[in-house]
Amino acid sequence: MNSRRLAAWYLGLQAALVCLWWGMLVVAPATRTWFEPPNRPEVLLAFWLPDALLICGGSIVASLAAARGSHRAAAAAWVTLGGLAYATLYCVGLVIHAHGPWLPVITMAPACAVTAYCAARL
Repeated sequence: MNSRRLAAWYLGLQAALVCLWWGMLVVAPATRTWFEPPNRPEVLLAFWLPDALLICGGSIVASLAAARGSHRAAAAAWVTLGGLAYATLYCVGLVIHAHGPWLPVITMAPACAVTAYCAARL
């Protein structure tokens, strides 16, 4: 499988998984505690809009562009990476400063790394 097809596949999967993750948080609110910093539950839910636009939307656009062989696939993947990198570093900051849970970092760091690989290969 060439890198363009691999990136298209991965970015599509990433979009689906992030959407499913948000669905889980809505349908099963008890799962939010796995990702929330202590005494600040509003912080987690404040991320729905940037996640929807930059990570889900960016992944979908990059996936479709890569599948079609568009020269815009790389730009979309880099935008998606920017959203992921910011969110990942924010989660690291929450762990350091607010003693938040490590699960957000553990789940976001691999997505960030693989998206960086996809962006570089596109």
